[in-house]
Amino acid sequence: MKKGSVIGLLVAAGLFLSGNSNFEVGRLNLYVERMDRAIGQGRGQEACGVVDAGVRFTLRDTRTGLREINGGRDEMCRYFEEQSHYYTTSPIADYWSNVDFEVSRDYFRWRTVHVSFVQLHDVELHPERTRTRHIARKKLTLVKSGDTFRIKDYEINLSND
Repeated sequence: MKKGSVIGLLVAAGLFLSGNSNFEVGRLNLYVERMDRAIGQGRGQEACGVVDAGVRFTLRDTRTGLREINGGRDEMCRYFEEQSHYYTTSPIADYWSNVDFEVSRDYFRWRTVHVSFVQLHDVELHPERTRTRHIARKKLTLVKSGDTFRIKDYEINLSND
């Protein structure tokens, strides 16, 4: 009995610790960057492919008035498609970087991780070459699924600099 408990504990610890390499800041940042790059290159449906059916999506945009979206997968995928269309049809260049990237584990759900970061956007409008800066504060809950992640929760707050 004692031996079985020890083996069970070791297996559980091994599963939990194996998640540490999956949830490294660099790996998660790369995952988020790939998703954002897909949207910026007109591949919104590809980015939508990693969205969980039960996702909770929240957007608050105060850059040009107030726009709020609270919904699920349909609203999130529609937003991704809208952004993809904007980036591929507008004469802009968007230079962005992620800063203040934070990761926290959900210890009761060992395949779940919470990610928050600030995305700084310097947008240049062509041909006028006018520049604007806006800030996207993002929070995601990701669940490890095979060799990728599924998005369970996605919150975006957009504002001007």
